[in-house]
Amino acid sequence: YQKLIDPMASGIYAGNPETLSLRACFPKVYDLEKRYGGLIRGMLKLQKEKKKQGSKEKVGAGPGGVLTSFHNGMGELIQSLKDILGDRLRLGYRGTALDRKGKGYIQHFSDGSSFEADAVVLASPAYATAEILRNLDKKLAGIVAGIPYPSLSVACFGYKKEKFRGDLDAFGYLIPSREKRKILGTLYDSSIFPNRAPEGYVLLRSMVGGARASDLAMEQDPKLIGLIRKELADIVGITEEPDFVRIYRHEMAIPQYTVGHLERLKNIDAGLSRHQGLFLAGNAYRGIGVNDCIENSARLAEKIIEESF
Repeated sequence: YQKLIDPMASGIYAGNPETLSLRACFPKVYDLEKRYGGLIRGMLKLQKEKKKQGSKEKVGAGPGGVLTSFHNGMGELIQSLKDILGDRLRLGYRGTALDRKGKGYIQHFSDGSSFEADAVVLASPAYATAEILRNLDKKLAGIVAGIPYPSLSVACFGYKKEKFRGDLDAFGYLIPSREKRKILGTLYDSSIFPNRAPEGYVLLRSMVGGARASDLAMEQDPKLIGLIRKELADIVGITEEPDFVRIYRHEMAIPQYTVGHLERLKNIDAGLSRHQGLFLAGNAYRGIGVNDCIENSARLAEKIIEESF
């Protein structure tokens, strides 16, 4: 638990493993424990079963697959949507409220404009979705607003490769909470995605805050830079000043699937059943990763097509 689940919880969710729902966050771990009576025992037995079947697939408790991104960053997703949808995609608008109009809906925006539709999919973060829903259904809005979001800062440090004595050809590291470190972990970005740093340089991405220390994420730059440099000196052995620093603060960062999250989803679904043509999507409900969002959205799109409004 302390060496696997704890750092996974902080690395993936920026969460506190003591308050997260195991079944909602790590269904593989939950299934292994329920089926085999223990995580390690389950992984070993499942690996043996796979071997007997001739499969070379490795068994793990965490999310499967590899880390992926786009050459020019995640903005390529939005740009691709813009290229495909053209004028139908309106960028830079903030939804403020949703009301019923006949059998459909009218969505209001921050610039005073509105849009009428037979069906609406709200894919905004839970706290924004709750505000949009407040006029339409206060009870449903309150349930959605109950999904917590801790603060998180991501600090990107660039160095000349010659400053490192060791090998950085790795994923990086996530830190168990029992080590009482100031950071949640560091990813070796330029090793995972080679185009993220110029030739002869390395890029490290450290995470600070989360549910463990949400207030720490909002500290001023000098303090954040100082504590991260100290941690990197202790762990990686780099004491030189970085050649490049960028800090990105997320006051409401990653949705937390706390204990009771699955029950919350049932209550949300019950609330949505009162509003035909209204759907929720995004990473606040059934998976926080982009791959989860894509899979869930494809399933939702099929559901919308099947229903008539």
